[in-house]
Amino acid sequence: MIFKNRFIKSLSEADIVVICFYIFLIALNLIFHQRIENWFLLIAVNIILIIAVFFLANTAEKSNNVYLNNFHFYYV
Repeated sequence: MIFKNRFIKSLSEADIVVICFYIFLIALNLIFHQRIENWFLLIAVNIILIIAVFFLANTAEKSNNVYLNNFHFYYV
């Protein structure tokens, strides 16, 4: 429980919007999987990106590294 709360509290509003967008893309891939080639690969990439957003937000919050903080807000 503490592990989950730490990751969720480290997210900014922009991170939540980005994660919701990736979830929306996953839903579109699942709905139209018959028309999309390599839909499973696109879903895997989106899941990896969601994990990266969580990891980057948590790491940027813990450290005082200017470059890491800038990269955290660069992908938005």
